[in-house]
Amino acid sequence: MPRTKPRSLRLAALFLLLLGLIGLSQPAQAATSTVTPYFAMSADRTSAHPGESVTVTMTFTNNQTTDVQFVFQSFQQTYETMLAVSAGLTYGWTGCTDDQGHACTPGVAPGFTALIHPGESRTATLTYLIGADSNCGGPVKLGFYSYVYYEWDGGAGTQDGLSYTGDTFVNCLV
Repeated sequence: MPRTKPRSLRLAALFLLLLGLIGLSQPAQAATSTVTPYFAMSADRTSAHPGESVTVTMTFTNNQTTDVQFVFQSFQQTYETMLAVSAGLTYGWTGCTDDQGHACTPGVAPGFTALIHPGESRTATLTYLIGADSNCGGPVKLGFYSYVYYEWDGGAGTQDGLSYTGDTFVNCLV
C-alpha cells in the first residue's frame, strides 16, 4: 500500500517529537566558556566627585601555548567622555605603573617589552584626578577603551579586540 503524504508527515512529526522529548530529558548543562579573555580593563569606581581620583587597571593575559612576543595597545577616551570634556569636565593623569616596576606615560597605553609566557599576565594601573572645578551631574561620565593587538608563535598567530573600563559617573557634591 503506498504511503500518503499526510501519513508521512505524521511519522516525521512523531519522530521529531520523540527527539525533542529525549533532548528535554537530559540533565541541564551549565553554560561555560572555554575562551579565556586575554585583556581586561576596569575602573576602581563607578561614581566619583570633582577632586577625587580614579584608578584604571589593565591586565593582559597570554592564553596561548607559546610566548607572546609583541603587544600593541592604544588607550582612548570614549565618545561620551569627549562630550563631557567639551561640556566642561576636566581630568588629568597623575600616574602610571606596571607590575614589572616600570613607569609608563600617564594616559598612554603601556608597552610590554619582555616575552609573556603562556599563562602569565601583565598589569598596568593608570590614575587620573577629576578636576575640582569640573562640570558635573546630568549624567557626566568618564570611560576609556583600549584596542589590543598581539602576536605569538613567532608572529604566526595574531589576535585583536577592544576592552572598556566601564563608566565612572561624576556627581556634584551635595
